[in-house]
Amino acid sequence: MNGTITGIRVNTAKYTFIMCCTPRQGDYNLYCHCYKREWLDKHIERAKEGIRFIDSDYNEKFRLADGDKIRITRDNGKQFDRTCQYIDQVHLEVGNNLYHICEFAERMEQAGNTVIPPFLSTG
Repeated sequence: MNGTITGIRVNTAKYTFIMCCTPRQGDYNLYCHCYKREWLDKHIERAKEGIRFIDSDYNEKFRLADGDKIRITRDNGKQFDRTCQYIDQVHLEVGNNLYHICEFAERMEQAGNTVIPPFLSTG
């Protein structure tokens, strides 16, 4: 259970409280997040549409479910996976970095990187 996040969601009429615990031996972290229930529920519904990945001309390449990973391949062939989080329809978090979807596409293209969902990878 070292490093596993455990959580519980508690709803009231107006608010949602999410308690998260990340147990690590000697360092037990507990966080409480509070949201307006209606806003959180709407956000979760929108997130179900997935994270859009586009090219720099706004052509959609693929969609990824919130919390899934992408595989980035550099021009030298080195590959690495990054977890992606839905922020809103035009923003995403890749690893620990926040991007506009077009900014991410432009950065990947400028660096000569390709981006795919790992399940499309051939190796």
